[in-house]
Amino acid sequence: MSIKGIFNGLFNTEEEEDESFEEEAHIEKKEKEIKTEEKTMAYTENRAEAARAAAPKTTSNAIELKVVRPESFNSVGQIADYLLNHCTVVLNLEATSKDTALRIVDFLNGVAYAIDGQIKSVTNSTYIITPNNVSVSGEMLTGAKAAAKPGERDSFDNF
Repeated sequence: MSIKGIFNGLFNTEEEEDESFEEEAHIEKKEKEIKTEEKTMAYTENRAEAARAAAPKTTSNAIELKVVRPESFNSVGQIADYLLNHCTVVLNLEATSKDTALRIVDFLNGVAYAIDGQIKSVTNSTYIITPNNVSVSGEMLTGAKAAAKPGERDSFDNF
């Protein structure tokens, strides 16, 4: 190394230090941007993979119908899995206590909402819950949480 290089190394000007600091800050900023972009891409790939896993496993247009008759709240996990797998569920709550039936319907109403599905009352203790790819229509069907008209009882009074 020359004497000039040693001299310049000992007596750097503030301007050269500022340039060096700005350059380091710029490099750190770029590195952070790249890391953030990589994390975003990984998150997006994980979401896409989860959506593919939740998609129906069959390629046919057949709609699967599950009829369930839970006796306790412990059954809601399996029923929710049916809905997440795009199966239509007929829920028969005749053998369930009123309090448990209310909890089950509340929980499955949330599941139906989360998957953009529907829950309809067929009778006082029977409901049909459909994913977003199935529509249900009929004169006697009402929403599970539909408000009763004045003087009428709602569908939960008969549990």
